[in-house]
Amino acid sequence: TEVPIPVRPPRPRTAADTCRRWFAAGAFVACGTGLSLLLTLLYLLVRPFSRASYRRVAASYAAAMFLDAMGLVLPNVRIRVTGDSDVPAGMGTSVVVANRQRECDWWVLLMMGRCVGLQGSIKIFLKEEMAKLPLVGYVVRLLEFPLVTGNWVGDRRRLSEQLRGFAAEPNPLHLLLFPEGWSGGDGALAKSTEFAIIERRPLLKHLLLPRNTGFSACLDSLRASSPVVYDVTVAYLGYNGSVPKSLDLSWYVLWTMICGNLPAEVHLKIKRYSMDEVLNDPKWLDKKWAEKDRLLSHFARHQQFPADHRGFCRLRTFDTVTHGVETSFLALVRLGLLPLLAPFVALLSIPLAWTVLWIWLAYRAFAMVLPSAEGGR
Repeated sequence: TEVPIPVRPPRPRTAADTCRRWFAAGAFVACGTGLSLLLTLLYLLVRPFSRASYRRVAASYAAAMFLDAMGLVLPNVRIRVTGDSDVPAGMGTSVVVANRQRECDWWVLLMMGRCVGLQGSIKIFLKEEMAKLPLVGYVVRLLEFPLVTGNWVGDRRRLSEQLRGFAAEPNPLHLLLFPEGWSGGDGALAKSTEFAIIERRPLLKHLLLPRNTGFSACLDSLRASSPVVYDVTVAYLGYNGSVPKSLDLSWYVLWTMICGNLPAEVHLKIKRYSMDEVLNDPKWLDKKWAEKDRLLSHFARHQQFPADHRGFCRLRTFDTVTHGVETSFLALVRLGLLPLLAPFVALLSIPLAWTVLWIWLAYRAFAMVLPSAEGGR
């Protein structure tokens, strides 16, 4: 039997709603500015000596602190993970593939990572246009999120080098990839179906065909770190089976999120696969998307995912606002106050730069002399 989709009646905006929105907007800008300052300091003070250490601290401290702060400020999202799901582990390397449903899918998965202890180690494949946005683009580049232009010929070499660099380091890394792409648009499903018929690929009702090229190249570049693959199926309470019209990420989308355009509840079903399981089956991604299509069809009728053959049905529930509320409050205060220290940091920037330069030169000289000294022994 089908479950009726809950519809929330529109509620008139109150003065409290307006205050909350402006507070959230101010906190986002203040914390974003604080994050950019913190990352800049780490880039200048840590990265010259160790890129791996910079990446580790930037992810586990700076990015994690920003996610904690924003989890407290933005509207609450209840995340329900099915009882048979394989929750991502905080250590190691993984590739997380997920379907698209709304503009905020990436935020929901970042919050899921925060709640299960991934500590800011998720990096998202983003369109290069994101790097051109004020403040956001600066942070994206300092966090070294992989950027794609849509031209795979031009992207392949650059992304391959970047991912191989990640794989060569011991830092935990979780790459979030949306194989359907970032844009939906009118007629996207019809075009996807037409292409599927020509290429003899699965015919999907609720999803667009996944793009295999980038996914396979990503796994190949990370091969040295033996990544695992997490297949995440995303569905929001109230989902009716339709394909979203637009999924582009922009300042407007960020503003709507701040204003409260976030789902009240999202359901996730997560399955873990080894790299060998994926690479040994050239049609693995198509099979998973066909399976997702069936899961979403069931969810549209019943507003929940089906229990698997083992009978697991109990949901693990996380609320983004109340999860680690003490840590989130401290993160909000720290990042919010950090911009106030900008004049003091600017005053010390010249002597600080000279100090770091001399330390770096001494470090490089020591690194060059030490091997020869050991060789003489």
